[in-house]
Amino acid sequence: MQVTSLRWQNWSAFAIGAAVFLCLVVACGGSHADQATSRSVPEARTVAATPVFDVPALIGMDIDQVRKRLGPPAEDSADIARGDEMGIGVNDFGRGADTLLVMYDPHTRRVTEFFIDTNDPSGTTTTYRDLLPVIHATDTASAYAIVPVRLMQDPTRYTGIRIVPTNAHSSHE
Repeated sequence: MQVTSLRWQNWSAFAIGAAVFLCLVVACGGSHADQATSRSVPEARTVAATPVFDVPALIGMDIDQVRKRLGPPAEDSADIARGDEMGIGVNDFGRGADTLLVMYDPHTRRVTEFFIDTNDPSGTTTTYRDLLPVIHATDTASAYAIVPVRLMQDPTRYTGIRIVPTNAHSSHE
């Protein structure tokens, strides 16, 4: 019974986190849709010679360890409450034109996923792979999954990528 309750809580926390994330993506994607259709969109993202964020090094860390590594978040919209027992925390870390969102469980402090968006003025890109060098990631790693986030109005364009740790119980020393 206790295992079932824990599984339900984990599933519920994931579902709520995904819903919050989708709301963020729709809000961000929608705000750029008019710009994207009214003018041609440059694809001039400069590929970083050195990564802006080293997300693979953050895999397995809790939010406190991530904050220690990246510094204080630009905005601490932490612990967005959902119900009595559940919540999702979101911190954003900015460096130059790039922003890394870090989602975590405020109860366990475990990081559940990362999100990097395009820094293109249109808010979209035709290839999500341009974002991989910015976060020092590959789309073939086994420690995390890369999930491209498509623009709802134009599925040939991307607003960013989600980086989801594949081993929820890993710890980072």
